[in-house]
Amino acid sequence: MCVNDRIISFNAWYAQKRSLVSTSASDTKEKNSSAIVSTPLMDLRSADDRAKRRLAFPNDTNFSVIPFPIECLKERSFELPARHVEFAILVRSSDLPKASSFLLGSTDNARKRAQKPWLVTNILIDDAGLWEQAEKLGLVRCDEEEVAYPLPRLWQPDKMVETVVLPLLMESLRSVEDPSYKQEGNMTKYDHAIESDYEVWDLASGAARDVTFLAEELKAAQVPFRRVVGIDHRYNAKEQGIVNAFWERRGVGKLTSCIKMDLSTLEKGAEELLKNRKVIALLAVRFWKPSLVEAIARNSSGSLKSGTIFAISHFCKPYDGAPWKFEHPTEKTVLQRSQLKELFETSKGEDDSATWEILYEEIAMDSDHGRTMIHFVARLR
Repeated sequence: MCVNDRIISFNAWYAQKRSLVSTSASDTKEKNSSAIVSTPLMDLRSADDRAKRRLAFPNDTNFSVIPFPIECLKERSFELPARHVEFAILVRSSDLPKASSFLLGSTDNARKRAQKPWLVTNILIDDAGLWEQAEKLGLVRCDEEEVAYPLPRLWQPDKMVETVVLPLLMESLRSVEDPSYKQEGNMTKYDHAIESDYEVWDLASGAARDVTFLAEELKAAQVPFRRVVGIDHRYNAKEQGIVNAFWERRGVGKLTSCIKMDLSTLEKGAEELLKNRKVIALLAVRFWKPSLVEAIARNSSGSLKSGTIFAISHFCKPYDGAPWKFEHPTEKTVLQRSQLKELFETSKGEDDSATWEILYEEIAMDSDHGRTMIHFVARLR
């Protein structure tokens, strides 16, 4: 589909997406699930243009608008969704060539190769007609935008982090910090305001999307925690500047931090690093270093305390001895089906009792290539 074929009027786009959301909601109700497909719109206008007027949809329509100034496309490309995820863009006509060149597949001058395009299904042009149509529908705001967490996003966190780790963290952080909290329906009530010293560590956190997701969601749910920490060997001054700016934009700058570390040395320096720090969870998403995971399972130094959660999401064969048909990652870095279960089940304490309780162990599929992954979560007794 060429660029011009994707251009659509606001009325046509809105009617089309409302129909899709309604159908999704109907299907969801029949399936007794709470997940409804969102309809993201990437606003590529400048911050000044957005401050003058913006599109604002009712919360119950499940539309989301993500501000993303076009001049930031390349440096913030890690905030874009996976390339199979559909989204629309709102852009000035004068900026359309730049937007389509980057998003719809151009030649990367630095690498001299074609870039795989993102799935931009519709293009809305920032012109008088669009705003007139949106105004008639009551979908234009000119006042200062109220910030509500979590902020809308194009990218998605790891599925295990979103569906398994986050609920566990919420429950663990609430209970360890204040046993007086009461769960009433979907509302959590505390007898008094509390602060927390507990941290969550994401090992090999890369672009820090999972760090950001957890910090935003915990903040939105008013769960007491100190910070979510990203640890990666690539966090030089430049990379730290990128992730810190990302966290500031997302409103969690004070609830996050990063550490530059060669994770191959973590098992040796864990005791010193963990000294005077309360770590309630260690995450490893698409990161596998056998000696490190084995050291975590043994916990010989006692650096990890009772109640600590370890969660890993990594490529795994669907059953022990199964073939691996993918080029990436190579088979030698792919886990056997029962490998983690056996490792953590055989880890024993001084009294020969099991030291880890396995909370979750399921095979899942990655979202883009159909590769099997293990979602494994255990808690230190």
